[in-house]
Amino acid sequence: MNFGELLKSIRIAKGFTQESLADKIGVKKQTISRYENSDREPNVRTAKRIADALGVSLAELALTDEMPDTPKSAGHREEEYEEFYRNVFSKLSQENIDFLIAQGQFLLDHQKSQDDQE
Repeated sequence: MNFGELLKSIRIAKGFTQESLADKIGVKKQTISRYENSDREPNVRTAKRIADALGVSLAELALTDEMPDTPKSAGHREEEYEEFYRNVFSKLSQENIDFLIAQGQFLLDHQKSQDDQE
């Protein structure tokens, strides 16, 4: 299942029409249609808005057949897993890479804050 198919499946399961989801995240209905038809992919910020609107995590929205299981759970070698992610990151714009780095830093800071409180 690719991103578009997964998006459509989750959208329908959550009771959204393309139009209602588009309205909720501030895009046109045609944009949602293009995502679902795999004519276009959202940037990370838009994908996060979609995930939030659907009430799922960004990770759940990104769990496609194109993503390998974790190396340990599927018997993949660590190098195969790392190669997959290097390939994914090579396709991202610098804006999306910067966004992901900022999100990662936020998570690390949040975890450190929780650890300090314990």
